[in-house]
Amino acid sequence: MSFKTQKLANYFPDWTKVRRDPSSMGARFLSVFADYLEYSDAELVKIREEFDLLKYALGIGAIYSIDLTAADAVTSSSGPGGVRVWNYPTTVTGTHPILGVLALARVETFEDLLWSVPSRLTEEETVAVSDFLIYDSTVGTIVVMDVIERLTIVISNSTTYYPKSSIRNRRASGQHFVKLVGRDRNYIEIEEVITTRDDGVYTSKNAFSSLSEVSFDGFDGRVQLYIATAPDHLFDRFRVGISDKVQGPLKIRPSTYNYLGTDMARMHYFTDIMKLGTAYRTGGTPEDNEDEIWDQILLDSSSNYYVPVGIAIHPDSTRLYCIDDTGFLHIYEHGPSTFTPPSDPDVLTLVSYIDILPLKHWALLGERIKLFTYFRKPTKPIANVIIKRISPTSVIRYLQANLTWGAGTYSFVTTDTQTILPAATWTDLTFEFTPDELGEWEFYITTQTTEDTTTTTTKVMVDALDALVSIDTGVVNPTALLFSEDGRLMVASAAVVTYFVENGDDYFVDGNNQQIFLREEYDAVEVTI
Repeated sequence: MSFKTQKLANYFPDWTKVRRDPSSMGARFLSVFADYLEYSDAELVKIREEFDLLKYALGIGAIYSIDLTAADAVTSSSGPGGVRVWNYPTTVTGTHPILGVLALARVETFEDLLWSVPSRLTEEETVAVSDFLIYDSTVGTIVVMDVIERLTIVISNSTTYYPKSSIRNRRASGQHFVKLVGRDRNYIEIEEVITTRDDGVYTSKNAFSSLSEVSFDGFDGRVQLYIATAPDHLFDRFRVGISDKVQGPLKIRPSTYNYLGTDMARMHYFTDIMKLGTAYRTGGTPEDNEDEIWDQILLDSSSNYYVPVGIAIHPDSTRLYCIDDTGFLHIYEHGPSTFTPPSDPDVLTLVSYIDILPLKHWALLGERIKLFTYFRKPTKPIANVIIKRISPTSVIRYLQANLTWGAGTYSFVTTDTQTILPAATWTDLTFEFTPDELGEWEFYITTQTTEDTTTTTTKVMVDALDALVSIDTGVVNPTALLFSEDGRLMVASAAVVTYFVENGDDYFVDGNNQQIFLREEYDAVEVTI
Protein backbone atom coordinates (compact mmCIF):
# COMPACT_ATOMS: atom_id res chain seq x y z
CA MET A 1 0.00 0.00 0.00
CA SER A 2 1.45 3.26 -1.01
CA PHE A 3 1.72 6.27 1.21
CA LYS A 4 -1.10 8.01 -0.55
CA THR A 5 -3.42 5.08 -0.22
CA GLN A 6 -2.48 4.66 3.39
CA LYS A 7 -3.26 8.26 4.09
CA LEU A 8 -6.70 7.99 2.53
CA ALA A 9 -7.33 4.82 4.45
CA ASN A 10 -6.66 6.67 7.65
CA TYR A 11 -9.49 9.04 6.80
CA PHE A 12 -11.81 6.43 5.28
CA PRO A 13 -11.28 3.05 7.03
CA ASP A 14 -13.57 1.19 4.67
CA TRP A 15 -11.66 2.47 1.63
CA THR A 16 -12.13 -0.75 -0.38
CA LYS A 17 -15.90 -0.48 -0.10
CA VAL A 18 -15.88 3.15 -1.15
CA ARG A 19 -13.86 2.36 -4.24
CA ARG A 20 -16.28 -0.34 -5.32
CA ASP A 21 -19.37 1.96 -5.07
CA PRO A 22 -19.35 4.39 -8.03
CA SER A 23 -22.30 6.38 -6.67
CA SER A 24 -20.54 6.96 -3.37
CA MET A 25 -17.41 7.97 -5.18
CA GLY A 26 -19.42 10.41 -7.30
CA ALA A 27 -21.09 11.81 -4.19
CA ARG A 28 -17.71 12.35 -2.58
CA PHE A 29 -16.38 13.96 -5.74
CA LEU A 30 -19.37 16.24 -6.26
CA SER A 31 -19.63 17.13 -2.59
CA VAL A 32 -16.58 19.36 -3.02
CA PHE A 33 -18.42 21.45 -5.61
CA ALA A 34 -21.59 21.30 -3.54
CA ASP A 35 -19.66 22.77 -0.62
CA TYR A 36 -18.34 25.53 -2.87
CA LEU A 37 -21.88 26.21 -4.14
CA GLU A 38 -23.26 26.39 -0.64
CA TYR A 39 -20.45 28.72 0.39
CA SER A 40 -20.96 30.97 -2.62
CA ASP A 41 -24.71 31.09 -2.00
CA ALA A 42 -24.09 32.16 1.57
CA GLU A 43 -21.66 34.83 0.41
CA LEU A 44 -24.13 36.08 -2.18
CA VAL A 45 -26.75 36.43 0.54
CA LYS A 46 -24.29 38.41 2.64
CA ILE A 47 -23.36 40.63 -0.29
CA ARG A 48 -27.03 41.17 -1.12
CA GLU A 49 -27.72 42.27 2.43
CA GLU A 50 -24.74 44.62 2.35
CA PHE A 51 -25.78 46.02 -1.01
CA ASP A 52 -29.28 46.54 0.34
CA LEU A 53 -27.78 48.86 2.94
CA LEU A 54 -25.69 50.60 0.29
CA LYS A 55 -28.38 50.76 -2.38
CA TYR A 56 -28.64 54.50 -1.89
CA ALA A 57 -25.28 54.79 -3.66
CA LEU A 58 -25.35 51.73 -5.92
CA GLY A 59 -28.20 52.45 -8.32
CA ILE A 60 -30.52 49.73 -9.61
CA GLY A 61 -28.20 46.90 -8.59
CA ALA A 62 -28.75 44.42 -11.49
CA ILE A 63 -28.47 44.26 -15.28
CA TYR A 64 -29.71 41.36 -17.41
CA SER A 65 -28.36 40.19 -20.77
CA ILE A 66 -29.31 37.87 -23.62
CA ASP A 67 -27.13 36.50 -26.41
CA LEU A 68 -28.43 37.11 -29.91
CA THR A 69 -28.84 34.08 -32.13
CA ALA A 70 -27.57 33.96 -35.69
CA ALA A 71 -31.05 34.78 -36.97
CA ASP A 72 -31.27 37.85 -34.74
CA ALA A 73 -27.68 38.99 -35.16
CA VAL A 74 -27.10 42.73 -35.42
CA THR A 75 -25.37 43.66 -38.67
CA SER A 76 -23.39 46.76 -39.51
CA SER A 77 -22.38 48.81 -42.51
CA SER A 78 -19.77 51.44 -43.28
CA GLY A 79 -20.97 55.00 -42.99
CA PRO A 80 -19.38 58.34 -43.93
CA GLY A 81 -15.67 58.39 -43.13
CA GLY A 82 -15.62 54.68 -42.52
CA VAL A 83 -17.68 54.93 -39.33
CA ARG A 84 -19.47 51.70 -38.45
CA VAL A 85 -23.24 52.05 -38.53
CA TRP A 86 -25.22 49.35 -36.73
CA ASN A 87 -28.54 48.08 -38.04
CA TYR A 88 -30.48 47.82 -34.81
CA PRO A 89 -33.53 45.58 -34.26
CA THR A 90 -36.85 46.91 -35.49
CA THR A 91 -38.68 45.98 -32.29
CA VAL A 92 -37.81 44.31 -29.02
CA THR A 93 -40.52 43.12 -26.62
CA GLY A 94 -40.37 41.52 -23.20
CA THR A 95 -42.98 39.27 -21.62
CA HIS A 96 -43.72 40.39 -18.07
CA PRO A 97 -45.24 37.77 -15.75
CA ILE A 98 -48.07 40.11 -14.76
CA LEU A 99 -48.27 42.90 -17.34
CA GLY A 100 -47.85 40.67 -20.38
CA VAL A 101 -45.95 41.76 -23.49
CA LEU A 102 -44.23 45.14 -23.14
CA ALA A 103 -42.54 47.13 -25.89
CA LEU A 104 -38.95 47.96 -24.97
CA ALA A 105 -37.23 51.22 -25.90
CA ARG A 106 -33.63 51.29 -27.14
CA VAL A 107 -31.14 53.60 -25.42
CA GLU A 108 -27.94 54.91 -26.98
CA THR A 109 -25.45 54.25 -24.19
CA PHE A 110 -25.01 51.87 -21.30
CA GLU A 111 -25.20 54.82 -18.94
CA ASP A 112 -28.62 55.65 -20.37
CA LEU A 113 -29.69 52.10 -19.56
CA LEU A 114 -28.60 52.45 -15.94
CA TRP A 115 -30.14 55.87 -15.41
CA SER A 116 -32.97 55.91 -17.93
CA VAL A 117 -36.28 57.56 -17.07
CA PRO A 118 -38.52 54.95 -15.42
CA SER A 119 -41.47 53.83 -17.52
CA ARG A 120 -43.49 52.34 -14.68
CA LEU A 121 -43.52 51.82 -10.91
CA THR A 122 -43.95 48.65 -8.88
CA GLU A 123 -45.47 48.95 -5.43
CA GLU A 124 -43.21 47.03 -3.05
CA GLU A 125 -44.74 47.53 0.38
CA THR A 126 -46.94 49.80 2.47
CA VAL A 127 -46.31 50.70 6.10
CA ALA A 128 -48.88 52.20 8.44
CA VAL A 129 -47.62 55.31 10.24
CA SER A 130 -49.32 56.56 13.37
CA ASP A 131 -47.57 59.94 13.42
CA PHE A 132 -45.16 61.63 11.01
CA LEU A 133 -44.11 64.21 13.62
CA ILE A 134 -41.55 62.45 15.83
CA TYR A 135 -40.52 65.34 18.06
CA ASP A 136 -41.59 68.92 18.74
CA SER A 137 -39.56 71.07 21.12
CA THR A 138 -42.72 72.89 22.24
CA VAL A 139 -44.07 69.55 23.55
CA GLY A 140 -40.83 67.75 24.43
CA THR A 141 -41.99 64.14 23.97
CA ILE A 142 -40.61 61.66 21.41
CA VAL A 143 -43.04 59.57 19.37
CA VAL A 144 -42.32 55.94 18.50
CA MET A 145 -41.13 55.59 14.89
CA ASP A 146 -43.05 53.19 12.62
CA VAL A 147 -40.52 53.16 9.78
CA ILE A 148 -36.74 53.22 9.60
CA GLU A 149 -35.82 56.42 7.78
CA ARG A 150 -33.73 59.53 7.81
CA LEU A 151 -35.23 62.37 9.80
CA THR A 152 -36.17 65.82 8.53
CA ILE A 153 -35.22 68.55 10.99
CA VAL A 154 -37.19 71.80 10.74
CA ILE A 155 -35.92 74.82 12.70
CA SER A 156 -38.19 77.87 12.79
CA ASN A 157 -39.14 81.04 14.70
CA SER A 158 -35.64 81.82 15.95
CA THR A 159 -35.07 85.38 17.13
CA THR A 160 -31.47 84.98 18.33
CA TYR A 161 -28.49 82.79 17.50
CA TYR A 162 -26.24 83.02 20.54
CA PRO A 163 -22.62 83.90 19.66
CA LYS A 164 -19.98 83.03 22.24
CA SER A 165 -18.19 86.35 21.70
CA SER A 166 -21.13 88.35 23.02
CA ILE A 167 -20.77 89.50 26.64
CA ARG A 168 -24.40 88.80 27.43
CA ASN A 169 -23.98 85.26 26.03
CA ARG A 170 -20.60 84.52 27.61
CA ARG A 171 -21.85 81.15 28.84
CA ALA A 172 -22.96 80.13 25.33
CA SER A 173 -21.01 77.40 23.56
CA GLY A 174 -20.67 79.40 20.36
CA GLN A 175 -22.03 76.44 18.41
CA HIS A 176 -25.45 75.96 16.85
CA PHE A 177 -26.54 72.36 16.50
CA VAL A 178 -29.21 69.70 17.00
CA LYS A 179 -28.07 66.42 18.59
CA LEU A 180 -29.96 63.17 17.98
CA VAL A 181 -29.46 59.98 19.98
CA GLY A 182 -31.14 56.74 18.97
CA ARG A 183 -30.65 53.42 17.19
CA ASP A 184 -29.98 52.60 13.54
CA ARG A 185 -31.63 49.89 11.43
CA ASN A 186 -29.43 47.26 13.11
CA TYR A 187 -30.57 48.60 16.51
CA ILE A 188 -27.09 49.81 17.35
CA GLU A 189 -27.00 53.02 19.36
CA ILE A 190 -25.84 56.02 17.35
CA GLU A 191 -25.43 59.76 17.84
CA GLU A 192 -25.59 62.44 15.17
CA VAL A 193 -24.97 66.16 15.45
CA ILE A 194 -26.52 68.40 12.79
CA THR A 195 -24.78 71.77 12.58
CA THR A 196 -27.29 74.56 11.93
CA ARG A 197 -26.26 77.91 10.52
CA ASP A 198 -29.75 79.32 10.33
CA ASP A 199 -33.41 78.44 10.48
CA GLY A 200 -34.35 76.01 7.74
CA VAL A 201 -34.79 72.37 6.77
CA TYR A 202 -32.08 69.79 7.44
CA THR A 203 -31.82 66.02 6.93
CA SER A 204 -30.03 63.49 9.13
CA LYS A 205 -27.28 61.41 7.56
CA ASN A 206 -28.30 58.32 9.52
CA ALA A 207 -31.51 56.35 9.26
CA PHE A 208 -33.05 55.93 12.72
CA SER A 209 -35.16 53.00 13.85
CA SER A 210 -35.84 54.71 17.17
CA LEU A 211 -35.06 58.02 18.85
CA SER A 212 -34.28 58.33 22.55
CA GLU A 213 -32.91 61.85 23.00
CA VAL A 214 -33.05 65.22 21.24
CA SER A 215 -31.05 68.25 22.35
CA PHE A 216 -30.06 71.53 20.71
CA ASP A 217 -27.99 74.58 21.53
CA GLY A 218 -27.08 78.00 20.18
CA PHE A 219 -30.53 79.32 19.18
CA ASP A 220 -33.96 79.87 20.66
CA GLY A 221 -36.16 78.58 17.84
CA ARG A 222 -38.56 75.67 17.51
CA VAL A 223 -37.20 72.24 16.53
CA GLN A 224 -39.42 69.65 14.84
CA LEU A 225 -38.42 66.19 13.60
CA TYR A 226 -40.42 64.46 10.87
CA ILE A 227 -40.39 61.29 8.84
CA ALA A 228 -41.80 61.35 5.30
CA THR A 229 -42.81 64.98 5.24
CA ALA A 230 -42.95 67.57 2.47
CA PRO A 231 -40.56 70.41 3.41
CA ASP A 232 -41.15 74.02 2.44
CA HIS A 233 -38.11 73.82 0.15
CA LEU A 234 -35.19 71.55 -0.57
CA PHE A 235 -31.54 71.84 -1.55
CA ASP A 236 -30.44 70.55 -4.92
CA ARG A 237 -27.00 69.28 -3.95
CA PHE A 238 -26.12 68.59 -7.59
CA ARG A 239 -26.56 72.16 -8.87
CA VAL A 240 -25.49 75.69 -8.05
CA GLY A 241 -27.76 78.71 -8.05
CA ILE A 242 -26.23 81.72 -9.82
CA SER A 243 -27.83 85.17 -9.81
CA ASP A 244 -26.60 88.66 -10.59
CA LYS A 245 -25.65 89.16 -6.95
CA VAL A 246 -24.38 85.87 -5.60
CA GLN A 247 -23.96 82.18 -6.26
CA GLY A 248 -24.56 79.37 -3.82
CA PRO A 249 -26.43 76.11 -3.22
CA LEU A 250 -29.55 75.95 -5.35
CA LYS A 251 -32.84 75.88 -3.46
CA ILE A 252 -36.18 74.86 -4.95
CA ARG A 253 -39.61 75.70 -3.59
CA PRO A 254 -42.89 74.38 -5.06
CA SER A 255 -46.18 76.19 -4.71
CA THR A 256 -49.62 76.42 -6.28
CA TYR A 257 -50.01 79.35 -8.67
CA ASN A 258 -53.45 80.48 -9.77
CA TYR A 259 -53.96 82.20 -13.10
CA LEU A 260 -57.48 83.12 -14.22
CA GLY A 261 -58.98 80.47 -11.95
CA THR A 262 -56.58 77.67 -12.99
CA ASP A 263 -54.26 76.15 -10.40
CA MET A 264 -50.83 75.13 -11.64
CA ALA A 265 -47.45 74.04 -10.28
CA ARG A 266 -45.01 76.90 -9.78
CA MET A 267 -41.34 76.07 -9.14
CA HIS A 268 -39.26 78.85 -7.60
CA TYR A 269 -35.47 78.64 -7.95
CA PHE A 270 -33.41 80.73 -5.52
CA THR A 271 -30.27 80.81 -3.40
CA ASP A 272 -29.05 82.50 -0.22
CA ILE A 273 -27.47 85.91 -0.07
CA MET A 274 -26.16 85.38 3.45
CA LYS A 275 -24.39 82.21 4.53
CA LEU A 276 -24.19 82.68 8.30
CA GLY A 277 -27.28 83.27 10.36
CA THR A 278 -25.43 84.70 13.35
CA ALA A 279 -24.58 87.87 11.43
CA TYR A 280 -28.09 89.27 11.65
CA ARG A 281 -29.63 87.33 14.57
CA THR A 282 -29.44 90.17 17.09
CA GLY A 283 -32.88 89.89 18.59
CA GLY A 284 -34.64 91.83 15.84
CA THR A 285 -36.51 90.78 12.75
CA PRO A 286 -34.34 88.69 10.41
CA GLU A 287 -33.64 90.09 6.98
CA ASP A 288 -34.75 88.47 3.75
CA ASN A 289 -31.71 86.46 2.67
CA GLU A 290 -33.19 84.87 -0.46
CA ASP A 291 -32.11 85.89 -3.93
CA GLU A 292 -34.51 84.72 -6.62
CA ILE A 293 -33.17 83.20 -9.83
CA TRP A 294 -36.08 81.89 -11.87
CA ASP A 295 -39.75 80.96 -11.78
CA GLN A 296 -41.14 78.10 -13.80
CA ILE A 297 -44.51 76.46 -14.45
CA LEU A 298 -44.36 72.66 -14.33
CA LEU A 299 -46.57 70.68 -16.69
CA ASP A 300 -47.23 66.97 -16.97
CA SER A 301 -46.05 64.91 -19.95
CA SER A 302 -49.17 65.98 -21.89
CA SER A 303 -48.58 69.72 -21.18
CA ASN A 304 -51.45 69.90 -18.68
CA TYR A 305 -51.49 71.86 -15.43
CA TYR A 306 -51.58 70.18 -12.01
CA VAL A 307 -51.34 71.02 -8.29
CA PRO A 308 -48.01 70.00 -6.67
CA VAL A 309 -47.85 68.25 -3.30
CA GLY A 310 -44.20 67.25 -2.84
CA ILE A 311 -40.85 67.24 -4.63
CA ALA A 312 -37.63 65.25 -4.36
CA ILE A 313 -34.28 65.05 -6.15
CA HIS A 314 -33.29 61.57 -7.35
CA PRO A 315 -30.00 60.66 -5.62
CA ASP A 316 -28.55 58.94 -8.72
CA SER A 317 -30.01 60.55 -11.85
CA THR A 318 -30.33 64.03 -10.20
CA ARG A 319 -33.73 64.48 -11.86
CA LEU A 320 -36.58 66.37 -10.22
CA TYR A 321 -39.54 64.26 -9.08
CA CYS A 322 -42.86 65.96 -8.33
CA ILE A 323 -46.12 64.37 -7.18
CA ASP A 324 -49.48 66.05 -7.62
CA ASP A 325 -52.65 65.95 -5.53
CA THR A 326 -54.11 63.13 -7.66
CA GLY A 327 -51.17 60.78 -7.06
CA PHE A 328 -49.43 61.19 -10.42
CA LEU A 329 -45.64 61.30 -10.40
CA HIS A 330 -43.93 63.70 -12.84
CA ILE A 331 -40.21 63.46 -13.64
CA TYR A 332 -38.12 66.35 -15.06
CA GLU A 333 -34.69 67.27 -16.23
CA HIS A 334 -35.14 70.52 -14.36
CA GLY A 335 -33.52 73.90 -14.71
CA PRO A 336 -34.25 77.19 -16.46
CA SER A 337 -35.11 76.88 -20.13
CA THR A 338 -32.65 78.37 -22.59
CA PHE A 339 -33.59 81.17 -24.96
CA THR A 340 -33.79 80.28 -28.62
CA PRO A 341 -32.51 82.45 -31.54
CA PRO A 342 -34.83 85.23 -32.78
CA SER A 343 -37.66 84.06 -35.00
CA ASP A 344 -36.98 86.88 -37.48
CA PRO A 345 -33.16 87.26 -37.55
CA ASP A 346 -33.06 88.72 -41.09
CA VAL A 347 -34.32 92.10 -39.93
CA LEU A 348 -31.66 92.51 -37.22
CA THR A 349 -28.73 94.84 -37.79
CA LEU A 350 -25.26 94.86 -36.29
CA VAL A 351 -25.63 98.47 -35.13
CA SER A 352 -28.57 99.85 -33.13
CA TYR A 353 -29.26 103.35 -31.89
CA ILE A 354 -32.10 102.51 -29.53
CA ASP A 355 -32.31 99.25 -27.58
CA ILE A 356 -35.34 97.73 -25.91
CA LEU A 357 -34.77 96.27 -22.44
CA PRO A 358 -36.99 94.54 -19.84
CA LEU A 359 -36.48 94.95 -16.11
CA LYS A 360 -36.18 91.15 -15.99
CA HIS A 361 -36.09 88.48 -18.65
CA TRP A 362 -38.56 86.09 -17.05
CA ALA A 363 -42.15 86.35 -15.91
CA LEU A 364 -45.16 84.36 -14.79
CA LEU A 365 -48.51 84.18 -16.49
CA GLY A 366 -50.44 87.33 -15.71
CA GLU A 367 -47.44 89.12 -14.21
CA ARG A 368 -47.01 92.74 -15.27
CA ILE A 369 -43.56 93.30 -16.82
CA LYS A 370 -42.00 96.69 -17.45
CA LEU A 371 -39.86 97.43 -20.49
CA PHE A 372 -38.12 100.58 -21.59
CA THR A 373 -36.21 101.97 -24.52
CA TYR A 374 -32.58 102.97 -24.17
CA PHE A 375 -31.19 105.61 -26.54
CA ARG A 376 -27.70 104.19 -26.31
CA LYS A 377 -26.10 105.96 -29.29
CA PRO A 378 -27.52 109.49 -29.68
CA THR A 379 -25.33 110.40 -32.66
CA LYS A 380 -27.96 110.72 -35.37
CA PRO A 381 -31.39 112.38 -35.31
CA ILE A 382 -34.24 109.90 -34.88
CA ALA A 383 -36.97 110.08 -37.52
CA ASN A 384 -39.38 107.40 -36.28
CA VAL A 385 -39.48 104.31 -34.05
CA ILE A 386 -41.61 101.14 -34.34
CA ILE A 387 -41.88 98.70 -31.42
CA LYS A 388 -43.23 95.23 -32.23
CA ARG A 389 -44.17 92.29 -30.00
CA ILE A 390 -44.45 88.64 -31.09
CA SER A 391 -46.19 86.16 -28.78
CA PRO A 392 -45.18 82.47 -28.44
CA THR A 393 -48.01 81.61 -30.85
CA SER A 394 -46.70 84.18 -33.39
CA VAL A 395 -49.37 86.83 -32.76
CA ILE A 396 -47.93 90.25 -33.69
CA ARG A 397 -48.84 93.44 -31.83
CA TYR A 398 -47.40 96.98 -31.98
CA LEU A 399 -46.95 99.57 -29.26
CA GLN A 400 -49.46 102.38 -29.80
CA ALA A 401 -49.35 106.06 -28.95
CA ASN A 402 -51.05 105.51 -25.60
CA LEU A 403 -48.43 102.83 -24.75
CA THR A 404 -50.89 99.95 -25.15
CA TRP A 405 -50.60 97.11 -27.65
CA GLY A 406 -52.64 96.97 -30.85
CA ALA A 407 -52.78 95.10 -34.15
CA GLY A 408 -52.00 98.07 -36.37
CA THR A 409 -48.48 99.33 -37.01
CA TYR A 410 -47.71 102.58 -35.22
CA SER A 411 -44.65 104.81 -35.63
CA PHE A 412 -43.38 107.21 -32.98
CA VAL A 413 -42.46 110.10 -35.30
CA THR A 414 -40.03 112.92 -34.51
CA THR A 415 -41.16 116.15 -36.22
CA ASP A 416 -37.99 118.20 -35.92
CA THR A 417 -34.79 116.47 -37.00
CA GLN A 418 -32.87 119.49 -38.34
CA THR A 419 -32.71 122.28 -35.78
CA ILE A 420 -32.17 120.32 -32.56
CA LEU A 421 -29.42 118.02 -31.37
CA PRO A 422 -29.71 114.27 -32.12
CA ALA A 423 -30.01 113.46 -28.41
CA ALA A 424 -33.09 115.66 -28.18
CA THR A 425 -34.96 113.91 -31.00
CA TRP A 426 -35.99 110.97 -28.84
CA THR A 427 -37.24 110.61 -25.25
CA ASP A 428 -37.08 107.08 -23.86
CA LEU A 429 -40.36 105.31 -23.16
CA THR A 430 -41.43 103.02 -20.34
CA PHE A 431 -44.26 100.63 -21.07
CA GLU A 432 -45.74 97.35 -19.85
CA PHE A 433 -47.13 94.05 -21.03
CA THR A 434 -48.91 91.19 -19.28
CA PRO A 435 -48.11 87.74 -20.72
CA ASP A 436 -51.06 85.41 -21.21
CA GLU A 437 -49.17 82.58 -22.97
CA LEU A 438 -46.37 80.25 -21.96
CA GLY A 439 -43.12 80.52 -23.90
CA GLU A 440 -40.82 83.21 -25.29
CA TRP A 441 -42.13 86.71 -25.98
CA GLU A 442 -40.07 88.66 -28.52
CA PHE A 443 -39.75 92.42 -28.76
CA TYR A 444 -38.29 94.25 -31.77
CA ILE A 445 -37.51 97.94 -32.02
CA THR A 446 -36.84 99.47 -35.43
CA THR A 447 -35.19 102.88 -35.44
CA GLN A 448 -35.09 105.04 -38.57
CA THR A 449 -32.65 107.94 -38.56
CA THR A 450 -32.12 110.56 -41.20
CA GLU A 451 -29.51 108.25 -42.79
CA ASP A 452 -30.27 104.59 -42.05
CA THR A 453 -32.54 102.06 -40.29
CA THR A 454 -31.55 99.68 -37.47
CA THR A 455 -33.42 96.89 -35.67
CA THR A 456 -32.63 95.10 -32.42
CA THR A 457 -34.52 92.60 -30.28
CA THR A 458 -34.89 91.16 -26.78
CA LYS A 459 -36.93 88.42 -25.17
CA VAL A 460 -38.95 87.71 -22.04
CA MET A 461 -39.45 84.09 -21.03
CA VAL A 462 -42.67 82.80 -19.46
CA ASP A 463 -41.00 79.54 -18.58
CA ALA A 464 -42.72 76.16 -18.54
CA LEU A 465 -41.28 72.66 -18.37
CA ASP A 466 -42.92 69.48 -19.64
CA ALA A 467 -42.43 66.26 -17.69
CA LEU A 468 -40.37 63.53 -19.31
CA VAL A 469 -42.95 61.05 -18.07
CA SER A 470 -46.03 61.09 -15.83
CA ILE A 471 -46.87 57.90 -13.93
CA ASP A 472 -49.89 57.13 -11.76
CA THR A 473 -48.73 55.88 -8.34
CA GLY A 474 -52.23 54.94 -7.26
CA VAL A 475 -51.74 56.72 -3.92
CA VAL A 476 -54.87 58.61 -2.89
CA ASN A 477 -54.33 62.09 -1.44
CA PRO A 478 -50.51 62.01 -1.17
CA THR A 479 -48.85 64.37 1.29
CA ALA A 480 -45.12 63.98 0.63
CA LEU A 481 -42.57 62.54 -1.78
CA LEU A 482 -39.00 61.53 -1.01
CA PHE A 483 -36.41 58.81 -1.45
CA SER A 484 -35.99 56.34 1.38
CA GLU A 485 -32.70 55.55 3.08
CA ASP A 486 -32.20 52.55 0.77
CA GLY A 487 -32.94 54.52 -2.41
CA ARG A 488 -36.57 53.52 -2.99
CA LEU A 489 -39.25 55.98 -4.03
CA MET A 490 -41.38 56.79 -1.01
CA VAL A 491 -44.86 58.35 -1.14
CA ALA A 492 -46.66 59.32 2.06
CA SER A 493 -50.39 59.77 2.49
CA ALA A 494 -52.52 60.48 5.57
CA ALA A 495 -51.43 57.43 7.63
CA VAL A 496 -49.54 55.20 5.19
CA VAL A 497 -46.11 55.21 3.56
CA THR A 498 -45.86 53.37 0.22
CA TYR A 499 -42.53 52.21 -1.19
CA PHE A 500 -42.04 51.87 -4.94
CA VAL A 501 -39.37 50.35 -7.16
CA GLU A 502 -38.69 52.20 -10.42
CA ASN A 503 -38.82 50.03 -13.54
CA GLY A 504 -37.40 50.90 -16.94
CA ASP A 505 -38.42 48.85 -19.98
CA ASP A 506 -35.30 49.70 -21.96
CA TYR A 507 -32.53 47.82 -23.72
CA PHE A 508 -29.02 48.48 -24.98
CA VAL A 509 -27.53 46.68 -27.97
CA ASP A 510 -23.87 45.62 -27.91
CA GLY A 511 -23.19 44.85 -31.56
CA ASN A 512 -19.57 43.83 -31.03
CA ASN A 513 -20.51 40.99 -28.69
CA GLN A 514 -23.99 40.36 -30.19
CA GLN A 515 -25.73 40.92 -26.88
CA ILE A 516 -28.73 42.86 -25.64
CA PHE A 517 -28.64 44.25 -22.10
CA LEU A 518 -31.88 44.78 -20.20
CA ARG A 519 -32.70 46.80 -17.12
CA GLU A 520 -35.58 44.49 -16.13
CA GLU A 521 -36.02 40.72 -16.03
CA TYR A 522 -38.63 39.17 -18.36
CA ASP A 523 -39.95 35.65 -18.87
CA ALA A 524 -39.16 35.91 -22.58
CA VAL A 525 -37.66 38.46 -24.97
CA GLU A 526 -38.64 38.69 -28.64
CA VAL A 527 -36.28 40.41 -31.09
CA THR A 528 -37.41 41.43 -34.57
CA ILE A 529 -34.75 42.45 -37.06
